[in-house]
Amino acid sequence: MSVTVGVHALVRRAHEERVLAILREHGTLSRAQIAARSGLSRTTLSEITGDLLSRGAIVKVTTDAHQRAGSGRPAELLALDPRSGQFLGVDLGHTRVRAVVADAAHEIIASGVTPYPATTSLPARIRAGLALIDRLGRERGLGLSALQAVGVGVTGPYPADTARADVSAVFRERFGAPVLVDNNTRFAALAEAGTTAAHDVLY
Repeated sequence: MSVTVGVHALVRRAHEERVLAILREHGTLSRAQIAARSGLSRTTLSEITGDLLSRGAIVKVTTDAHQRAGSGRPAELLALDPRSGQFLGVDLGHTRVRAVVADAAHEIIASGVTPYPATTSLPARIRAGLALIDRLGRERGLGLSALQAVGVGVTGPYPADTARADVSAVFRERFGAPVLVDNNTRFAALAEAGTTAAHDVLY
């Protein structure tokens, strides 16, 4: 049963990502237009868009009434919510936590830093990170209920794998999204590598 539920969740997330990608590429669209581009059935698409609307990932912006020549009920037009955070990055560094929030177009819409002493424990660093994220959300009026993924960088060689699992569990429970935890230097190297076509990168 758990395997079936897990597969269903993965399929549903894939459908959500497809819908968001279509809106990111084409802008404002009706459900019928999204269905034509995604290949999803009307029933499935209705469920997906309904959930995305309730979570604030997308919004109803208008209808196609001005485009319609005949009679019939105008179709709602949907678009990405520019205030909805889709990706969250957190760097739990030695002396500060840094957080960034990106929208569905992969543009950074909020960022901030909170300093702390180098002797700060990992649980305290996590609390500082969550407090920073909450503050950014309030100040920028952002919604984080539709996050697609969370990346958390931690200092090395500590914490150990068990501690990283604890970090992952905290953020996964808080935001209900997939969480990737890794060494923050590794993340920084990957970010640098992503800006070049080189096969070998030294960071």
